Amino acid sequence: MTKQEIKQLNDILQKSQQASAIARAMYHSWLELPGCEIELLIGMFSEYSDSVTECLINLSGEAVRHG
Repeated sequence: MTKQEIKQLNDILQKSQQASAIARAMYHSWLELPGCEIELLIGMFSEYSDSVTECLINLSGEAVRHG
């Protein structure tokens, strides 16, 4: 595995962990949060999830080209 691939995987892991933390925070406190904060958290969760998905798609395409 190259240094670039390791960096990409670390980036994916970090974004996945951030999305998970946001989801856990929403799950544990959604009744106490105002609607605007829930909307903000959902937006952040969606951005991180989309980023993880995009990274994985890019990596799978690279694997096909190299495989």
